[in-house]
Amino acid sequence: MIDKQTFIQQIEAKVTPELQKYKKKHLSALIALYCICIPLALLILTSSTLSKSSDSIVYLLLIPGALCGLYFKKNIKRNLSPFIYRQLNLIQLSDSVWHNSNRSFIQKMTDDMDQPPDGASARAALPTTKSLEQEGLLPNYTRISVDDFFQVNEAPLPLYMRETNAEKQSLFEKHPHTVFHGPIVFIKQESKNYRFTLLQASSANYKGDPPKNLQKILLEDPDFQKEYQVYSEDQIQARVILSPAFMERLKRIRDVYHAPVHVLFKNNLVILAINTGKDMFEFVQSHFFIPKYDLSNFEKFYDEIKALTDFIEVLKLK
Repeated sequence: MIDKQTFIQQIEAKVTPELQKYKKKHLSALIALYCICIPLALLILTSSTLSKSSDSIVYLLLIPGALCGLYFKKNIKRNLSPFIYRQLNLIQLSDSVWHNSNRSFIQKMTDDMDQPPDGASARAALPTTKSLEQEGLLPNYTRISVDDFFQVNEAPLPLYMRETNAEKQSLFEKHPHTVFHGPIVFIKQESKNYRFTLLQASSANYKGDPPKNLQKILLEDPDFQKEYQVYSEDQIQARVILSPAFMERLKRIRDVYHAPVHVLFKNNLVILAINTGKDMFEFVQSHFFIPKYDLSNFEKFYDEIKALTDFIEVLKLK
């Protein structure tokens, strides 16, 4: 993985000029749109009473700008993201797909569309979100979306990231509320066979239900015990896994992402669910319909990927 300073220099050299071009195109499109919309708004204002025309005028003035901003933001992401991902050895394997947790025709087709698309066997055989919910890593949900699915190439161990948004809606709620939004990270260790061990962050607003056959593990580190509830099939293996070095790297991930992190050890997988509450791969924002970016967004993204690869180094030592 390249060092942070080189990464930022490459981003500045490539992204800044590209964004300047997009801003010019965006402003030209906005001016053209408003050359049409403003006369229409004046026409509505002069031909109707103010109370009837006010909503129409607001829509005419705001919606074109919003749509134009979204269009250019999406184009910027599509054209610049591959360059950014290449610098950090990220390979995008799939894009977003919505599906429900009830047995809709979409879910019947795939039994969780968040499985990787066709391709190499390395992309297959990852647990579905439904199985992660049943195992207590994810909270109970009624609807889920998978936005981006990535492989981190040249990582010390095979590493996959799947950005997930889970929502829940009870019978008495008019709208669903988010119970998990963030990356789910899969680390494969072919040489390992972990007994089921689950770490749940105490600070999380929403937690899953651990399987009933697990033991609750009491840890020697009182600070870590406050931060995590640990459940396992094997108390001895759980204590070996949760070494001081492991705890330090896990805290580092929590601090970098500013989010609670749940961890599941199962068979040859270590799975992290990082509930950031926001999209991870959005670098360009819109400000008054004009695309803009901040270098600190790229620095943060670098730190997030680096924290995961450093975490893998600890797993390799076990």
